[in-house]
Amino acid sequence: TPVLFANACAVQPVQNEFILSFGTAVPPVITRPVTKEEASKFVINIKPSVRIGMTPDRVIELIQLLQTQLKAYRQATVKN
Repeated sequence: TPVLFANACAVQPVQNEFILSFGTAVPPVITRPVTKEEASKFVINIKPSVRIGMTPDRVIELIQLLQTQLKAYRQATVKN
């Protein structure tokens, strides 16, 4: 199974499930200095890689798994 990179994520509640969308955000190429007003008008395109439908129970389980793994990662990477 290939590993896909994602730097963008969206979650949509739909009736009795959640749709999780993962993709890659590609910012525009800027070739000159821009003002804040100009920058606010840029559109960042997101290329979807995968969309996954999950029940609320599976979403709760996913959240718990992610929290457990993040805690372990942080503990393992803390500099002494």
